[in-house]
Amino acid sequence: MAGQVHVKVGGVWKEADDFYVKVGGVWKTGTEIHTKVSSTWEGGAAPSSGPVGLPTASAILGFDIMGFAVPITDGVIDTKYGVNSMGFDVIGFSVPISGGMRAPVPPDPQGWPFDLDNIQFNGKAPVYKWTKEYNGNLRGIYMKPDGTAFYTVQPDHVIRRHDMSVAYDISTTTYNSVSSSTISSSTVRGISFKSDGTVLYYGDSTHIRQKTLGTAWDITTLSSSSTALDFSTQNVGQTRSLTFKPDGTKLYIAESDGSNDNYILEFTLSSAWDLSTASYVQKDSTTFSGFGDGYLRGLSFSTDGTKLITSHSSNTYLYQYDLGTAWDISTLSAYSGNKSYYQTTNSFDGYGVNVQWKSDGTIYYVPGAYDETLNQFEPTTPWRVPGTLYEYKPMNDADYTDFVMPRQYNVPQSLYGCRFNSDGTKLYFIPLLGGIQSRNLTSAYDIKTLTSSGGVTGTLSGLGFGPKDFMFNSNGTKLLVGPEIQNKNIKEYTLSTGFDLSTISLTDTFAFTSQMSSISGGAISDDGIHIYASYGQNMYQYTMTTPFDVSTVSYIRVHNFGINISAIRISPDGTQMITFNGQTFTTFTLGTAWDISTETQDKSFDYKNLTNLPSLYDGNICIVSNGGASGAPENGWYHFPYYCSQGFKVEFN
Repeated sequence: MAGQVHVKVGGVWKEADDFYVKVGGVWKTGTEIHTKVSSTWEGGAAPSSGPVGLPTASAILGFDIMGFAVPITDGVIDTKYGVNSMGFDVIGFSVPISGGMRAPVPPDPQGWPFDLDNIQFNGKAPVYKWTKEYNGNLRGIYMKPDGTAFYTVQPDHVIRRHDMSVAYDISTTTYNSVSSSTISSSTVRGISFKSDGTVLYYGDSTHIRQKTLGTAWDITTLSSSSTALDFSTQNVGQTRSLTFKPDGTKLYIAESDGSNDNYILEFTLSSAWDLSTASYVQKDSTTFSGFGDGYLRGLSFSTDGTKLITSHSSNTYLYQYDLGTAWDISTLSAYSGNKSYYQTTNSFDGYGVNVQWKSDGTIYYVPGAYDETLNQFEPTTPWRVPGTLYEYKPMNDADYTDFVMPRQYNVPQSLYGCRFNSDGTKLYFIPLLGGIQSRNLTSAYDIKTLTSSGGVTGTLSGLGFGPKDFMFNSNGTKLLVGPEIQNKNIKEYTLSTGFDLSTISLTDTFAFTSQMSSISGGAISDDGIHIYASYGQNMYQYTMTTPFDVSTVSYIRVHNFGINISAIRISPDGTQMITFNGQTFTTFTLGTAWDISTETQDKSFDYKNLTNLPSLYDGNICIVSNGGASGAPENGWYHFPYYCSQGFKVEFN
């Protein structure tokens, strides 16, 4: 076949891109190499006079393959990838050959060493992140009633529009535009729009103000307006958010000073949407107080005014209340089982953190105050948050591929580590506290097939909080856990029955305290020999003379990487290291395997660039790299962020 190179490996003819040959110190592929197969030259134009001698920079190299007969003992050719020495007849070389041709193994584009330029998410997730447009805490959010766009404001006080190509499907969101000017010189405390998109409303500490839009919903056409509502005489706490009744005849303002002075103010507008006609009605003064119900940060009503959903920064809590009389906040009462916990984001502590709803109450969207995210959920009953710790839909629906809500399968929260077993049918997790746990997968490496059935928990005696990694030996009779944040050590456990978590017992402990006073990141090599622990920009290297035996640990060196490090992973051959901090992964090449002092920084990737994935709160990743000869589909990075409210896989294509 013209333009391709053929070499017989193990009885199979390999083509152009399947192998590499080094000629004069330069790797050659494709039509640069000419090979004679069955008396026919393959690969570009054939040599005019048959095989040639040792090539120069401008020469081509000819092979006449007569069959793989005996190993070569002389040669000038070496292959970039190979394991088994093969023999063949080489014709026409002018100097002795040394080395030998070995069966080529092609590089794995999806495995070690990972190229951060190729990272991508190929699944579907019910989340949108706009950090790359602006990184700053939320000051307001509003979804267009038809579900095709939503608007945000942050500390720069401009309005940004984000469009959904499929109405109400957050996974189809892309950034659209930004207003040409700021809407306020002081802190914005919530936004809303008139139902036809011709007026924008926003709050500050004492007023609700408005701007008109020359073209409905087009934020680039904003203009000033002198109309404002002064509510300073009714205000007690800090203004936190605002919302309107859908017909514009009611306005509600949320205020809070922490656990105290949490109120909702109610106003009536005699002329719909006209702030100049607003009159104060009342405030709710008893419902919102204390740690949970206090710290009010957002509010939204059902379209019929009989239900109220509020967000609170005491934690990522949503509360729901019933109104005995529609739109009358004096008739509020807490709905039974009213609290829900949303760890899909790290905080509600912003302004205007209103949950957004589809008009029929069948979909709702939870914003994050600090991570520029909007997460989509589907309640079992319209207008009802679940009243339990977590909401599972639509995350665990089949069409959300490479994405899962692990909590549905009782995967513990506050995770510090995860690992697959050797065949991908089991996942192991180590949480903040609570030993080590396993969960089964009905399809190997497919996190959508997680199940709580057959899960096992093992006790890790003496373990404190924050183990940054763990590793089993090949037969599952040894387990290393650490480096650990709390006690600054690594622990060795023995399993009397391999991989049976019920048979774990503590064997020994090694403390890092002679070199380190604090730990932020750590890793254990696959072979159980090398340990790495970090704090700040410094990384400390340790080696065990006997694998998985911490009694043989010795300190090797410390090295400053020049960047902060909170998580670490290292390749099985010790030549690539991956670090994490904030939202950024960085790769390093180690010139000498395992030796951190020989590192060279390669590339960095910030997860804010993956707009349809949640933010990472840590660098907790499970890396699968099973070779590339068959394009192993399981290869990639599996993330189960700290709160374990989401799990997802990214690939390198």
